[in-house]
This record gives sequence, structure tokens and C-alpha cells, in this order.
Amino acid sequence: MKNKIFIFMTLLVLPALACSSVADVLATPTPLATNTPLPTNTPLPSPTPDAVLFEESEFSSTSCFEPTAPSNGTSGTPRDGQFYLTIESPNWSAWNYCPSYITPDNFIYEADVTAVDSPGGNTLGLIFNYSESAKEFYVFAISTSGYYVFMKAGPNSGTQFLVDWRESLSIHPGAATNHLKVAAHGNSFKYYVNDSLLGEISNSALGPGRIGFIAETYEQGAEAAFDNLKVTSP
Repeated sequence: MKNKIFIFMTLLVLPALACSSVADVLATPTPLATNTPLPTNTPLPSPTPDAVLFEESEFSSTSCFEPTAPSNGTSGTPRDGQFYLTIESPNWSAWNYCPSYITPDNFIYEADVTAVDSPGGNTLGLIFNYSESAKEFYVFAISTSGYYVFMKAGPNSGTQFLVDWRESLSIHPGAATNHLKVAAHGNSFKYYVNDSLLGEISNSALGPGRIGFIAETYEQGAEAAFDNLKVTSP
């Protein structure tokens, strides 16, 4: 309808413009804009790697993780560039930590864990926010049967399951190596296995503390190896 009205009004004004040239009545077409070449792609800047706060990959006799003499059938030994926790007794746990390094409020803690010898199955994982005074720490661990757990533990306080045992296909079962990682932001913790995010939890019971390793046996003794420990700033 708008087009019809516009044409009718144009016809009405044409007699009054009889002395005008056609060029005055009909607008000259506006030339089409020439194509502007697209800008060339600017390469994106490479991501800045996280700042390394603490690292241990050699585990020599002078590393932060010192060898521990056998006690109750357990021992911790740096050997062949890795740190080993050996437990001879069934249904027993052992841990070792670095006394000279304390994490900040925000950090990413990761390491490789390997079930070297576990005929009866075992648990192995990371401990962090370890308090030397309270003898308590957080644990993120996996089992050789493909399960994971997140808990607060200590010899004096027992075990509190913050995330009870859950199965994950991201875990390599049996005598295998898995890469564990915890990303802490204040009292919130994200936890990963082989770079797969398994979950997130918040707990304010423990503040910044030491880092270390833990292993536990089931029906028989076992040995676990730990390597490529790294703490970075997120």
C-alpha cells in the first residue's frame, strides 16, 4: 500500500515541475560501494603459562621429600627419579609431605601417581593443606579399581568423606600411571584425573599448608610411585 501512495503523489507534482529537467526529478543512482578487502587475520597471542611456584621431578636424596626409615612396615624412598611409598601390611596407610613449602591461597597442584605393585589393590593420591600442628590434610585419591575420593583426614581426627567413592572412566585402572590435579581457589577445590574435571567442592576447615603423597593398602601390601610434582599459580 505504501508503494501505491508514493506513485500517486509523484504523478500529482510532475506538472509543477514541467520546466525542470529529468535529472532534477529523478535522482541519479548512487554508485555501489567498492568491495573493501577483509583485514588479514591477526594471530591470537599465545596463552601465558602459569607461573611455577614449586616443582619436583628428580626426587634425589636431597629433595624436599626426604627418605623415611621403615616404621610399621612402611617407608618412603626417593629412587630412580621418583618418590616411592612402600607399605608391607594390609589395611594400612602411609603419607609423606614436603615440610619446607607452603601453598598460597590459590594454586594448582598436580603430579603423576603410579600403582607399581598392588596385588590386592590400593589407593594412591595427593595430600594438601597439611597442618603440621593439627596433623590434618585434604586428600584427593584414586583406587586401582577406577574410583576416586575427596576427604579430610588425619591420624588424630579420622576420616571425613567430603566426596565419597565414585567411579570414573577417566581413571586408568590397575598397575597404571594417572595424572592427578587439584585447583584451589580459597576454600573451593576443583579436582581432575588425566585432565578430566571430576567435580568441585568447598570446605573451609583447613587453610594453606604443606603438600605431599598418600597410599593405602587393602588385602595385601603395595608400592606406589609419584613423579612430576608441580605447583603453579592459576
